[in-house]
Amino acid sequence: MTLLLSIALYLLTSVKSQCGYDEYHEEALEKGVLTQETWDEMEEHFEEEVEFWDNWDEDTDFFRRIRRLASDSDLTSRYFNGTLEIPVIVHVLYNPSHTVNLNDLIQLEQIQSQIIRLNMDFSSNNIENIPNSAFAALKANYMMSFKLHKVIRTQTSKTELTTHWEAADVKEAIDRNHYLNMYVSILGSNIGIGYAAGPGYAARSDYINIHYQFFGDPTFLWVMLKGDWKKTIAPIYTGSNIEASGRTATHEVGHWLFLEHLWGNGTIPLEQICKINDHVADTPEQDRANVRCPHDAPTSSCGSLDMYQNFMDYSDDNCMALFTKGQLIRSLSILNQVNNDKGRKGLVDYQSV
Repeated sequence: MTLLLSIALYLLTSVKSQCGYDEYHEEALEKGVLTQETWDEMEEHFEEEVEFWDNWDEDTDFFRRIRRLASDSDLTSRYFNGTLEIPVIVHVLYNPSHTVNLNDLIQLEQIQSQIIRLNMDFSSNNIENIPNSAFAALKANYMMSFKLHKVIRTQTSKTELTTHWEAADVKEAIDRNHYLNMYVSILGSNIGIGYAAGPGYAARSDYINIHYQFFGDPTFLWVMLKGDWKKTIAPIYTGSNIEASGRTATHEVGHWLFLEHLWGNGTIPLEQICKINDHVADTPEQDRANVRCPHDAPTSSCGSLDMYQNFMDYSDDNCMALFTKGQLIRSLSILNQVNNDKGRKGLVDYQSV
């Protein structure tokens, strides 16, 4: 059986469609990898930052205040100067005896395409149209740049990872205070297509992990002209011709930067639907995840239109288009906490060295 045929058969039986962040978060609390006290302190600090921006302008309407900021650099300059460069360590976990040997499959061009996708999305340079003009006005530029620092390839005897903790057992995250550790692996169907640690996790488990079929962006022309790795990229749905374009990583890095799903995290009791949310003022309350791309029939819940194009929803990759200014403030709040273990202040300290 040829390598490409084997990969194709594996792809058809393995396509998954959800984020494992909620489960990872709950398990982290149970195992003591993250404490509720740490998380609550970060939430309290975020509320203090929101209060700061509330007092920035006498207008009582949060949306109008935020929209009047001349640029997103007015927000980010409170936390860092210019553009914050985040170095990335990519870990490729591979089993040389597996039908799909990621050491052979995940090459530098694929890794570079994923870094490019992150930089486009977090700098708001992506080109997707946002039909809702009110939502479009909230689109934020994070003023952050991701730069590939190194690629580490680690051999494992595992054919796939079936728990959220096995990646760290194979290779622990490196210097999480100064680097984004991004893993590429074969994730079991019970894990989802990716998951991430939020801030405050124990150092060895502070990383994001992406299932290999959803890693990288084959839509960049210069990538499409090279090699055939893009043939392994999974369709969003079985039988669909809509390919993943690297936005699983965009979504997971959002979690790494303290963002939650628009509908809140975890299993929400029926009586709490529309009462639990992502703690961000300019993302509408939402009672569930959106899928596909409902441009022609925009979805609504909790009494308002859903922001289905937000990177923290589950819409198709080619539908996602924005982080909001409120989400930017939430992410920025973890950059100026005194205790580095309860945020990501080390990223800013690293830039200052």
